[in-house]
Formats: sequence, C-alpha cells, structure tokens
Amino acid sequence: MDDGRITVARFVKQSQGVIAVDDLSFSVEPGPVTVLQRDWVLTVQVVVPTVASAVMISTTKTFDQGPAAWVGAVVLLAFGLVLGGLGVATPRRRDIA
Repeated sequence: MDDGRITVARFVKQSQGVIAVDDLSFSVEPGPVTVLQRDWVLTVQVVVPTVASAVMISTTKTFDQGPAAWVGAVVLLAFGLVLGGLGVATPRRRDIA
C-alpha cells in the first residue's frame, strides 16, 4: 500500500566520466511543506520603506517579530544614501559624455 513516502536508495549520478553523486539514500515522509517560515517573512518586511517608517515612529512593536525602532531608521537612511548617490551619479555621467 502506498503511504505517500518517497524513498531513494543508493542513487548514483555520473556525467562525462565524473561521479557527481555516489550512493545517496534518503526518505521523505508525508506532511506539510513550509517554504518560508512566517516569522522570517514578517521580520524581513522592514526593508520596505513604508514599513520601516512605521517601525521607526511607533512607540510599541508594530508586529510581533518587529525589530527595534533604530532598524527602521537605518533602513530609511540606507535607502536615502543609495538613491541619493544614484541621483548624483546619473546626471554627472550623462553630462560629461
């Protein structure tokens, strides 16, 4: 009877005389597959400027996994420096050429 388990035993992969994989065995049990953990996704959203500003000015945590207020300020400062540098570099390169 098929229980949904995937099993690979003694797998070997060879290409142009070179063995890339030798004697690989594994088994995968059925169950939920989580590609991205929710906590990671919520924490990384602070790189969006609107979320970074909300984190920076909030007196409490904006969301459970929210970083400290200074992280929002650093993200906004980084955006300003990068975009300001691009704004200065682009016209100069065009005007010189």
